[in-house]
Amino acid sequence: MIIKQEHSICALATPIGVAGIAVIRVSGKDTFSIVDTLFRSSTSVSSSDTHRVLVGKWMYDGVFVDEVTVSVFRSPKSYTGEDVCEIGCHGGHLVSRSILDSLLAAGCRTAEPGEFTRRAFVNGKIDLTKAESIADIIHNNSPRSISVSKKQYNQAFRKEVSVIRAALIKLAGLLELGMDFSEEGIEFVSFNEIQEQLHSVLKFTTELLNTKESARILRNGITVSLYGRPNAGKSSILNALVQKERAIVSNVAGTTRDYIEDSILVEGVKVTIVDTAGIRISADDIENKGVQNAKQQVLESDIVCLVHDSSDSEASLRDMASEVQLVLEPNQVLLIVLSKSDLIEEANSIIVNGIDSTNVVHVSTEDETGVRQLVSWISDFIERNTSSETSVLLNDRIIGELSSVRDILSELTISDSTIDPEFLSIDIRQCIKHLNYITGDEWSEDILDTVFSNFCIGK
Repeated sequence: MIIKQEHSICALATPIGVAGIAVIRVSGKDTFSIVDTLFRSSTSVSSSDTHRVLVGKWMYDGVFVDEVTVSVFRSPKSYTGEDVCEIGCHGGHLVSRSILDSLLAAGCRTAEPGEFTRRAFVNGKIDLTKAESIADIIHNNSPRSISVSKKQYNQAFRKEVSVIRAALIKLAGLLELGMDFSEEGIEFVSFNEIQEQLHSVLKFTTELLNTKESARILRNGITVSLYGRPNAGKSSILNALVQKERAIVSNVAGTTRDYIEDSILVEGVKVTIVDTAGIRISADDIENKGVQNAKQQVLESDIVCLVHDSSDSEASLRDMASEVQLVLEPNQVLLIVLSKSDLIEEANSIIVNGIDSTNVVHVSTEDETGVRQLVSWISDFIERNTSSETSVLLNDRIIGELSSVRDILSELTISDSTIDPEFLSIDIRQCIKHLNYITGDEWSEDILDTVFSNFCIGK
């Protein structure tokens, strides 16, 4: 999708709905003249200094719409690098809609998703890593992901990429210089020096790619499913974890027909708890659909809590555990949760094939100790699978570019000294290109479409 920048664009920059205020953003070369046709104040927008806030009346077809503020940002000292106005009006559907309609009638067009930030990139105000951090900040739902996004916004990741790119540019330059003096037998960089530098960049790239699971968890959080037979205590555990009556608890088996979910924060990470329908054979089509949904939730969970009534048969537990283990991926974890432990005299030491004893938790919703132990276990899982040193929330685009660099360097670092310097230089230049795609020093419309398609309108 190619978006031309000739037109001034406008969009609501705040969420739609009833609120104290709404903000409408306008950007483009005709912004000031368009706003001046609709805004009445003692000072016109066109004559105002930059970074000033004007107060006046907004008119549409000669009819008063609202008393508004207009914040003026002159190019290039604005978010997009263009002339920008931000109009503050009373919140609600009608006022903001009327102002947007008047702007469209006066010559603006509606902004595409992420177009303000896209213009900021095209106009050299930000790079792609900063643009993606803005999207992450908007969509983040946990404190730790916000912390990493701020690092990326402050260019920590770009600085890391710039260092290894500079090293590769220097290396390619020395190789190419050596080719110019090959007949004289002059060598500007030795094979050992080349290998040392390539190994260093490969190590950095590999370590960064190893943080992709950490990035996924920090960005999206984790999902914990409560799975087991009817009346095992799943709904009670959900309520105890989220500390409210989220699910109906009853002695009648099969109360939960569909999955119910809620979320909590653990170690600054969003944890979605999913209470699923009890697993059993039933003549009820609705209940059977709930069982199918429960099994699907197992496939989509990071942690599967197999909830088992402590007073029930151990053989039944082992059978269900075996069924779950067959479908789990290596990055998923099965946790045995022995519920209603307050109803038995002594907690049994249950052995389930393939399950470490540390992956067994005794829980009684009557006793806070067991619930705290379950939360602690989830906390340990998060700590094992996330890194406090993460400087970027890797996404599919960046992972693809880094993987290409890693694959190229993996081949080069196992090559011998007979490799042609020209071919070596070409491969190194290809790595530099992939790094440039990450930061946006080189880009295509397809790359921009990928980056900005996830943005909301108004940003």
